[in-house]
Amino acid sequence: MRRGTYGIEYDDNPGPDLRRLWVPLVLVMVVVLPALFFRGCGGGGQEDKPEDELGSARYRLPEVEAERERPSFLRHWFFSRRARDAASKPADGAAVRRVGDTARAATAAAMAQPPRKLPPEVQRLMDQVAELENSDDMSGARKILLHLLTRRDADEIRAFVERKIGALNTAMTFGARPMPEKTRHKVVSGDVISRLARQYGNTVDYILKVNGIDRPESLRVGREIWVLQNPVFELTVFKRAKKAVLTLNGYFFKSYEISPGKPGLLPSGSYTVKRRVIKPHANAQPRSGASGTHELALSRVDTAPGLDAVSLQGAGDEFTFNQPPDGGAVRFRKADIEEIFLLMRTGDSVNFTE
Repeated sequence: MRRGTYGIEYDDNPGPDLRRLWVPLVLVMVVVLPALFFRGCGGGGQEDKPEDELGSARYRLPEVEAERERPSFLRHWFFSRRARDAASKPADGAAVRRVGDTARAATAAAMAQPPRKLPPEVQRLMDQVAELENSDDMSGARKILLHLLTRRDADEIRAFVERKIGALNTAMTFGARPMPEKTRHKVVSGDVISRLARQYGNTVDYILKVNGIDRPESLRVGREIWVLQNPVFELTVFKRAKKAVLTLNGYFFKSYEISPGKPGLLPSGSYTVKRRVIKPHANAQPRSGASGTHELALSRVDTAPGLDAVSLQGAGDEFTFNQPPDGGAVRFRKADIEEIFLLMRTGDSVNFTE
């Protein structure tokens, strides 16, 4: 039925009036299609909140926990077409060499400073780090940098952030300045360096170094000295990455480049520092390539037979560092092994992983 000129008339062709459907169809095209497009193309880094005041308590490798990229047909089409265009162009030998040189130069530049374009939130945090460093607030700068290690949208500057944290930790740990893990002890009658080292969980060498004391006998009553407050250092050796990561109380402290032993000779698993040796080869015939002044001999946790001859060694020079060490040894640069030697005590954990 419909209303006609002369009142109610019978409609021979009933059905919906399609003219009324154009409005919702236009709304669908305007709202839904752009939403689908931006959902596929957006990177959308997800922020991970720190567990406490220092950030995430565990060191993670970005390739292990990287966020999976959302599928996008348009992105797939774009990059596939670009790859086909690149493959269709003839390769020129000189051009390839120039590209290789440029890539190596770009890698070196990236290791020296972070990329210019960063996600807005990451850039804001980096600006805060710069402000805190300018005001000599190293602890505050380190706190933000530790948080950046937990953000997946900051993986591009991860190497830079790790170097910054390492530099700040070195300055605070070995300098006469405060940090959350340090405290001051006023020397009283009867205090000796070895007893204070046991009391606070430090090495004797560290207490002497950080306080500029030449000999343990030089400790004077009434003096205030810096000590670490029962620190827990743990070293993890990543064999394939040729990298060792030192953590303090579970937080990233510093990373070191290493020269691991020959494949198959360096085991995996958990070890502890069994013996700390200064100038291990001063009074004996030096072994091949073992010319460092400090060494940490390790012991397997499960006491498996035949796996006790593992050590962390120093290299006398850069040439020696680049030579594979003998047996189950890991070689560090001279300054790096001396720094680790000052911090790690007998019984501290050393882990080996692929």
